[in-house]
Amino acid sequence: MMKDTAVKFGVNVKVEKAIDHAEIAKFGIASEPGIVTDGKIVHTDRRRKTPSRRG
Repeated sequence: MMKDTAVKFGVNVKVEKAIDHAEIAKFGIASEPGIVTDGKIVHTDRRRKTPSRRG
């Protein structure tokens, strides 16, 4: 879905699915989904009470 949206707006992106829980935990994300852009967390699933780290 993210890649389709980026293409719609003419943005070239590289989308990777992280499955290594240790790598995911380095960002402080305790549950999925989470979106990291340029090393910054831009979204986490708030329904699971995972804190957002926007900013």
